[in-house]
Amino acid sequence: MEVTTQLKEKTTNVLLLDMKARGFESQAAYSKYISRLLDIPFDKSAFSQIKNQKRYSVLKDTTWLILAQYFNLLSETNWQAAPTHAYETMNTYMDMCQRHGIWRTVCDQASFGKTFSATDRANRNKENVFYIDCSENSTKPEFIRALALQFGIERRSSYNQMWIDATNELLLVKNPLLILDEFGDTCDGLITLMKSLYNKADRGTHRSLGVLHIGADNLRKRMDDGRRLKKQSYAEYFSRTGSDYMTLNYFNEKLSIKENEERFNKMILTDIEKIVDMNLPENLTDYREEIINKTFTKRNFRNISDSIAIFSELSTAI
Repeated sequence: MEVTTQLKEKTTNVLLLDMKARGFESQAAYSKYISRLLDIPFDKSAFSQIKNQKRYSVLKDTTWLILAQYFNLLSETNWQAAPTHAYETMNTYMDMCQRHGIWRTVCDQASFGKTFSATDRANRNKENVFYIDCSENSTKPEFIRALALQFGIERRSSYNQMWIDATNELLLVKNPLLILDEFGDTCDGLITLMKSLYNKADRGTHRSLGVLHIGADNLRKRMDDGRRLKKQSYAEYFSRTGSDYMTLNYFNEKLSIKENEERFNKMILTDIEKIVDMNLPENLTDYREEIINKTFTKRNFRNISDSIAIFSELSTAI
């Protein structure tokens, strides 16, 4: 792919906006953050040259492409968030946790937009919403590094010191929200670590941090098994995060199985239609019903973007 001057200029502008949105006052600290986050050569000298002198050649084309891809600048159209039932339910939960310093857990089946809602929230509120994918940071060292990276904190003499520094920074943020996606994939030791963070955030009259754990059936089983087997910190942590699990509310306990099935199918179909209508290009309107029907059959919202991409390629080939 050709890396044009226009793409480099656009990427530089987005870097500056991202640095400001994340609250980095130091250009050096932000450069280290980007370098560690994306595993690319990007220091304060290079950042200064592309920002002030427009010397774009200091970065290789592969580095520019990695940056552009991370900021979603390679796609011709940006995916739009549709006001689906799942999206609005997740945002209600995130609002609640962030405003009141509440720690809760959402468990529901995959592919209906929990992760999309969480990452969208984090991308729109970079100054005080922090997202960690626990499936990629499942061990204590990985998790600590992932949190420390949010604040540009480099490796200290020990992970314990990194944890102290990172949590200090986190609790200094105004109305912070920490979103822990795929929390069912974490190691047992992380439960104890998070329990210590809860205690640190507890001010007596209020908590200075909201946390939302997200997962599917494996998270529910993991937490229930941990308490049943009396594993360290599970019972105490469960008491802090609520005695029940929140869901996306597609089902109503007061309804019969048949009524719930009909309700679920209707809500899912409506959500699919909303997503398709928000993101389907005009030249693909003839494929609208086919995309909706395929997605409804698979019960997987991720299928929508894949289908649109496939039909886009087919229409170009024709």
